[in-house]
Amino acid sequence: MGELYLSLCLNRNKEWLSVKGHVLTISYLAVIFCIIVIGLPFALPKLSTNIGGLIERIFIALVLLWMAIISIGQLRKKSTSETSRVL
Repeated sequence: MGELYLSLCLNRNKEWLSVKGHVLTISYLAVIFCIIVIGLPFALPKLSTNIGGLIERIFIALVLLWMAIISIGQLRKKSTSETSRVL
């Protein structure tokens, strides 16, 4: 849920607009998979035993991908600010 909130707050800074669409899509998918991970054992217990681990891995991969994109964006932002100071 925090990913989604932070992704929605990226509108405030013009430097983040290039990655906002990707990050927002990934955060929506992560929230959907989180709900599936939590609710699947209650709704469909047999299906949960078959594919529960796969769903959890997809959820973790989405969270890590979101973190990687934000980290790369932060590094780019930092490098452009350092370049502008030199000039």
